[in-house]
Amino acid sequence: NWWATEYQPALSSSIDYLDEATRTFQALWSHNVAVDVITPDTPLDGYQLIVAPLLHLLTAEQGAAIERFVAAGGVFLTTYYSGIVDEDGRAWLGGYPGPLRKMLGIWVEESDPLLPGSRNAVAVSQELDESMPRYQCELWCDIVRLEGAEALAVFIDDFYAGMPAITRNHFGQGTAYYLATRPEQGLLDHLVSAILDQIDVSAPIDAPTGVEIIQRDGNDDTFTFVLNHTAATQTIPLPAAMRNLLDRAEYRDAIELPPRGVAILVAESR
Repeated sequence: NWWATEYQPALSSSIDYLDEATRTFQALWSHNVAVDVITPDTPLDGYQLIVAPLLHLLTAEQGAAIERFVAAGGVFLTTYYSGIVDEDGRAWLGGYPGPLRKMLGIWVEESDPLLPGSRNAVAVSQELDESMPRYQCELWCDIVRLEGAEALAVFIDDFYAGMPAITRNHFGQGTAYYLATRPEQGLLDHLVSAILDQIDVSAPIDAPTGVEIIQRDGNDDTFTFVLNHTAATQTIPLPAAMRNLLDRAEYRDAIELPPRGVAILVAESR
């Protein structure tokens, strides 16, 4: 899919699959939500959220599996330039985004790759961000027709003004989201935050921005890795008394980490 997405000639030479995947990963990482990187053929059972940016190349079987995942209660997020070709690079007939059209509740009538340096703007619903209703977007603008989905954001400028920029569709017991453009990182962060609230997923510890929290389960312990990526001392509140395996000290209410500091915490009772 990475190769097919960037294959030339394409609609835009500015598409960067790895960059788009990294942007969505960044939004989850900033919320300290652990992520599995899986192939489109991996069984989706056990996951609550699947994020698949630029899912340009998609087989019928993969599309059906994603549809079953959402119908059973999962949440799915994808972006522009998805569901375009099958495993042989042949365009999907019947309207884009191909096998995802019914589940996403949209029809992508037309796509307009923007020239390098060009920008548009989107107006977002209060549900996404009531404090900042306008964000910038770039690279791509789809002409989206709603087929059951609702618009969470719309374009502001040019001939696609008023057209959906972010859509949400309730399908079966689950929900599917579509990004019809490349929004600035702040809007992507707000969207991911809203989705995480929807599925009731949160970080193991509520940490300041720039502090990474990752948990790993051992045979008898849960190990909480705390990494201060900032250049300032950070105070991290703790939900219970914990012991730092690196200095053997016990911390009850909070732990203070110096710049670039690291701690490995376990429950104090252990």
